[in-house]
Amino acid sequence: RGSVKSGRGEVSICETLVKFCHSKNEVSAIDMHGCLSDGSNYVMKNITSNDYENFRIGRALATEQKRFYDTSSGISREGIFWIKAKFGHQRLVSHGKGYNVWNALIR
Repeated sequence: RGSVKSGRGEVSICETLVKFCHSKNEVSAIDMHGCLSDGSNYVMKNITSNDYENFRIGRALATEQKRFYDTSSGISREGIFWIKAKFGHQRLVSHGKGYNVWNALIR
């Protein structure tokens, strides 16, 4: 988590790129990219798209609480997880309270 006061890590960044269509006077796309607190990079292309691939991004994984177990660290978390991004057949989900955030890749 590093020595940064927020506890989110020294490398955690996110940039949102909003593409605006002046002729239609509307947002045409929103792209995001960044680096997670563990140093891994991510890219999300046009999260405003209505296709099935982006449908659940920004929504809760389920309305009931879920439990996830990380086999490499032995840590488990239970709660409402939010879908942050899609990577191939996996989803980046996040659960947190305050500055304590736990991210996981699930199938």
